[in-house]
Amino acid sequence: MIAEVRLNTLAAATDANVVSVRLYPGILYFGDNVFDASTYGGDISVAWQDQSHLRIRVKRPDQLEIHRKLKSWKGVTIIYEDE
Repeated sequence: MIAEVRLNTLAAATDANVVSVRLYPGILYFGDNVFDASTYGGDISVAWQDQSHLRIRVKRPDQLEIHRKLKSWKGVTIIYEDE
């Protein structure tokens, strides 16, 4: 499994950036977003606990507008921690 954190900056100055976590079952496979949020100063970081548990640390959750927050994906349990 591969976890990728993406930060997408949008063109308009008044639009929020979008931060997301995308999981892939392997290098040559398509992945899926398991976490997606507009950020107004909030941030995230990820760390694997083991092969089937991904920890997502949410920094300043009050500054995120969360759109997607899956708790599992293809045998991976996703654990969220607010800082």
